[in-house]
Amino acid sequence: MGLSNAERQARWRAKRAAAIEALRQKAPASSTDAAEIVRLNTELAELRNSVLDLKLELGSAANVARRRTGAMTKAEFNLILSCLHPDTRASASETKLAAAFRLANELRYVLCNEQEMPLPPTHHLTVKELKARQGYVEAQRAAEQRAKRKARCAAKRAPQTTSQRPPAPATPVVGQLNGTQNHSR
Repeated sequence: MGLSNAERQARWRAKRAAAIEALRQKAPASSTDAAEIVRLNTELAELRNSVLDLKLELGSAANVARRRTGAMTKAEFNLILSCLHPDTRASASETKLAAAFRLANELRYVLCNEQEMPLPPTHHLTVKELKARQGYVEAQRAAEQRAKRKARCAAKRAPQTTSQRPPAPATPVVGQLNGTQNHSR
């Protein structure tokens, strides 16, 4: 008959314990191996730093290349230059200065450093927030419609001028003859 599962596991554990003990009995690494490990770790750290430097340089080159696609046209660039140049600055018209300002203002996030002028935060609404906002807008519209309806009704009920007022009845209302009222309804 074969070995049971428990016996197999016990035999495996004994073999593993013997292998671990044999590794522990081995002599520790020599001092030359330890010195080599320290040297290799130092070299590895230097290589990692140089890789980081190269990544930064590559990132800045890619940033320049990405911006080189053109943040503005040549005409827009010349407009800004003509407004800033000392020889033509005094003769620049108000409309030309306003156009140059608008252009520079539109391109402020492209022209300025990200750390100095970060992009404004974008807020993406959740479905719950969108539904709440939609409910608010619908409530505002309903309130506006009620106000318009109320204004129309008030305009209809507004007192009319004396020329448009119907004449008062010439005969007294039934039940109000001689100051007495008929309570027998």
